[in-house]
Amino acid sequence: MINAFEDPPIVGKWELDLNPDTTLDIEVDGDGDATIISTIGEHRYDVEWTQEDVDEFELEFQCEQTPMGCVDADFKMDCETSSTGNNLDCTARSLWDPPDFEWSKEDEEE
Repeated sequence: MINAFEDPPIVGKWELDLNPDTTLDIEVDGDGDATIISTIGEHRYDVEWTQEDVDEFELEFQCEQTPMGCVDADFKMDCETSSTGNNLDCTARSLWDPPDFEWSKEDEEE
């Protein structure tokens, strides 16, 4: 945490740069949700995150629903926020070989 009065930079709504329909919603309490759109359909995950350093985070994706079921569908990501806090670069770790994920914070319209 940067200071006691500021949320960690990972908190917010994110879109995958290559597919804005793939979303990540991170809450300040260490939880979140993700929807990943692939060629075979929609994958939904519960997300738990921990802060490793000021701009480094570990995200654990726990499968809720996928077109092929949830066997071996859980995975983790190591993520780093940009200096502006508007970009999130992640490398996934799992039994399968997922791509790297580059996210951008959604524009807040309020």
